[in-house]
Amino acid sequence: MIKKVSLSIVMPARNEQHRIITTIEKIRDYFDNYHRDNYEIIVVDDGSSDKTVEVLQQKLNLKVDKIVVLPKPSGPGVAVKNGVLHAKGEH
Repeated sequence: MIKKVSLSIVMPARNEQHRIITTIEKIRDYFDNYHRDNYEIIVVDDGSSDKTVEVLQQKLNLKVDKIVVLPKPSGPGVAVKNGVLHAKGEH
């Protein structure tokens, strides 16, 4: 049975290797504490020049549901739009 996703959280990120996992953990803790288990986190890497993508890939199964990688910096608006295109949630 496929889990129905009610809420998609789209997070644009660029050069966040040092704080991305802590931020995602805080988001997960918040939603898990409020008994909301039908959400997904989509991180859109907006052309990072650091190891943001590698850090995310190491934690993919534990912390992030999907990683979208943009080849060059395009701005947060473009990153969010790309994330929404990959979202499965109703909201």
